[in-house]
Amino acid sequence: MPRSFAAAVAAALLAISADAFALAQRTFVATTGNDANTAANCSLVAPCRSFASAMTVTAAKGEIVVLDSGGYGRVTIDKSVAILSPPGVHAGISVLAGTNGVDVDGAGIAVTLRGLFITGQGGDSGIVFTQGSRLYIEQCTIANLGLYGVRLLIGHTLITDTTVRDNLHVGIRVEGPVFVTLDRTRVERNASTGVEVANSSRLTVTGSVIAENLGNGGFDIVSDDGSSTTVVGISESSISHNSTHGIFAHSLVTGSRVRLAVARNTINRNGLNGVLMSGLTGSLTAIVTDNVIAHNTDGLAAAGVSVTATIATNAISGSANNGVAVSSGAVLKSRSNNVIQDNANDVSGALTFVAGD
Repeated sequence: MPRSFAAAVAAALLAISADAFALAQRTFVATTGNDANTAANCSLVAPCRSFASAMTVTAAKGEIVVLDSGGYGRVTIDKSVAILSPPGVHAGISVLAGTNGVDVDGAGIAVTLRGLFITGQGGDSGIVFTQGSRLYIEQCTIANLGLYGVRLLIGHTLITDTTVRDNLHVGIRVEGPVFVTLDRTRVERNASTGVEVANSSRLTVTGSVIAENLGNGGFDIVSDDGSSTTVVGISESSISHNSTHGIFAHSLVTGSRVRLAVARNTINRNGLNGVLMSGLTGSLTAIVTDNVIAHNTDGLAAAGVSVTATIATNAISGSANNGVAVSSGAVLKSRSNNVIQDNANDVSGALTFVAGD
């Protein structure tokens, strides 16, 4: 056999072998599947039983598709993939003691999770993002975890059309440096706080419901490491029936900074303050505009020399104590077009009035 022909045959065999073991762009899981089907790349006709097994044969930038309703087990994601469950299919992950439901942990990866039901059965957190570039959480329900529903430590995350509820600590924990958007998301009945935002994080919330959370209430927004800036914008959302504060923003140490914008929200019937801005050191600046703030104990409160806030075009009413309370050296600037009425006491402390447009 000529040497050149033999080399060509060997190259062809190597190519065939590589194709035989190539990862699949699209894999499938089903309740009738078998994890031994990784040998067939978890194909449509030979699906796997678990997300973890399907992950091993799914190519980067590929998809794992759920075929029918059932539980598919926890998974660690270390490459760019999408796990997709179609409408009408219940794709469950039971989170057992000492585990998380989904760990996203891979350098530079982009991950999509759609249509998953992640439920604590003594486990720690529903979704933890510890390494990666982007995470998309869409149409998921995350409930009954022992610590966090969602914990975000890195990257950019978009959470849409998702419910995070009944977790025993924090619903969504945003730790810096992180960029997060919540859109049309419900965060309800979490035992410590609904949404907790810490150092150097950037959070945008639109069209969401933050309700019936305990502990520090709906939002707990803080900068406390002495060098970070936490930036939060909340708009067109309902923040109600939280046991303490609707929104609690505070700077705690010298050099820490909080920047807050609250616009066009309904902030009703929270146990203490609708909005509380607090800090004796660091810097907290805020704009609170075009909100309905009603039937809280105090509607809007600013306390501490680090706080400078402007309020405009808000309707503040029905407060059991003060509509607006200013104390401990805070500066609260009020445009003349706020409506503050029908509170037990409309204003406590000194407001600085500025001209409106």
